[in-house]
Amino acid sequence: MSVSQKSLILAICFTLIAIVLYRLAAYFEQPVVRDFSHLPTLTGSGLHGLTFDNLGRIENILVSEVVTYDERRKLVTLNNSHLAHFDYKEDEKTTKIGKLWNLTADKAVIYTDNKAVLTGNVKAYPGFKDAPIKRIETTEAEYNMKTNQVTSSAEVYIKGPNWENRGKDFQADLSTNQITFKDQPNVVYYPNKP
Repeated sequence: MSVSQKSLILAICFTLIAIVLYRLAAYFEQPVVRDFSHLPTLTGSGLHGLTFDNLGRIENILVSEVVTYDERRKLVTLNNSHLAHFDYKEDEKTTKIGKLWNLTADKAVIYTDNKAVLTGNVKAYPGFKDAPIKRIETTEAEYNMKTNQVTSSAEVYIKGPNWENRGKDFQADLSTNQITFKDQPNVVYYPNKP
């Protein structure tokens, strides 16, 4: 037998072995390993959550249509969210429900232990009478959890009982209750309005 005939026979044998191995692999059909690392860790709908302070009082109520948690990037995304916060500052030891403040946004992205970015139809309003601020509206805002400050480069509208204020480059320090507009401030005061 010549070398070419031996090569031809070996090629045919290897082809037949490859076909048999392919058929066996297809017969046992092992599941395909897929990489899901680019997907969020958790996605849910209809979130309704409560947080409590160290005295057992309700501190926050969070409602969201869709919530997505991404562990790799350490962030939570909320769609059509509503946060209700109870403020107990006036009487730290009271068992009565504190003053209710509401915050809504089309989308909120919370970076764990760092900041929260709110976008689309952002509104804050009180849930009690005689509040010094009746409504705050903007298209985007950022809350820094470390400094307890809210900032926004978009136009912000604030309405009080007898005044209105709007401007851009907004900064509010929630620790000192001080608000600053650095660009285009405009205040209207209504002296005869109750």
